[in-house]
Amino acid sequence: MFIIALNLTIEEELFMFHNRLSDKDKKVVDQAAQNAHDYSREQCDKRVSDRLSIIKESGTKEIDLS
Repeated sequence: MFIIALNLTIEEELFMFHNRLSDKDKKVVDQAAQNAHDYSREQCDKRVSDRLSIIKESGTKEIDLS
């Protein structure tokens, strides 16, 4: 319960901070957040791909469930 309350408090603080920014600064912050999100996603996908390669190279059989 404490973690949820803390998370909501942090989100409220970030929301209030964002609302105090000028439109120009909001665009900069929003673009930086999008860039960070995209980079994080790319790195996550790369780690998954690398791990799957290691698993396949070990001789583990891959079964496609789709």
